[in-house]
Amino acid sequence: MFLIQKISESFCVNKSVCSLFLDVSKAFDRVWHEGLIFKLYGIGAPIYLIKWIISFLDKRKFCVVINGSFSVFFIIKVGVPQGSVLSPLLFSVYINDIPKRDRSFMSYTLLFADDLVVFFIYNKPVNLQGIINNYLKELEPWLLSWKMCISPEKSSYMIFTRNKSKPLLNLNLFKRSLPQSNTIKFLGVTLDCRLTFKHYVDEIREKCNSRLNLIKIVSRKSWGLSISTMSTIYKSLIGSIID
Repeated sequence: MFLIQKISESFCVNKSVCSLFLDVSKAFDRVWHEGLIFKLYGIGAPIYLIKWIISFLDKRKFCVVINGSFSVFFIIKVGVPQGSVLSPLLFSVYINDIPKRDRSFMSYTLLFADDLVVFFIYNKPVNLQGIINNYLKELEPWLLSWKMCISPEKSSYMIFTRNKSKPLLNLNLFKRSLPQSNTIKFLGVTLDCRLTFKHYVDEIREKCNSRLNLIKIVSRKSWGLSISTMSTIYKSLIGSIID
């Protein structure tokens, strides 16, 4: 994972990392069709492909069913279809021009579906708050222009450091303060500020122990399941977690 790699490299040279974990609200449902087509033209996509995508998105309809009664059909004017293999690619094109970094600072931007991570590598936290707030101010008009929305209640920042103390930053997005987290789950992995993975290991151990107790119930010598069946159950319930 690129983020973990950069944090580890920073620790090796006595530097710290401030990461913004921003949740894009209803990401796939907010893709503005006209804006997406504009960006496809901008990246030089073939005309025939753009026309095909327009046909793919155009005049899609939905209705609501309650107790067997159907509402009138409504035309879907925004969003890409959930579950379509094409939707993640279209969403990536749509958000590819998001403000990437502050050139005066060593920073990186990572995009994973509806998760946006921006992290800044620093030696001393001098001007760190101002630099990050400047980036957030640059991000705000982009979000408004392309009809995207960040969920402040699901967003936070985290300081990864080996130092005893962490700076407390006043970071604001659309006049709402971002809270500081000590642990955060990113792509299924719980990260802590010292990158020890202790919380993640504890979670895995607890999950495995609870499933192991279930296996013990059906593993009695006198009436338990066969070894091959138990092996299959183990691989599906526990092996799938720790592999």
